Amino acid sequence: MRFARDWDNPVDRDAVGIYLPDVPVPLGWLYRKDANRPVVLAALDAGKTVDGRLIAAASKPKVEFWL
Repeated sequence: MRFARDWDNPVDRDAVGIYLPDVPVPLGWLYRKDANRPVVLAALDAGKTVDGRLIAAASKPKVEFWL
């Protein structure tokens, strides 16, 4: 999966979408309250790629990523 700016999001100007390969719509978004969102935004604005993986757990799925 990858993280990218969701420029088409009408609710959040700084939306960061979580995308699966070859799927044009986001699976979800980083929330405004996520402490790591400013770091992800800065990396994306600097032209860096932010990749991650979805971890399916018994209780609830988590997204893990690295810069």
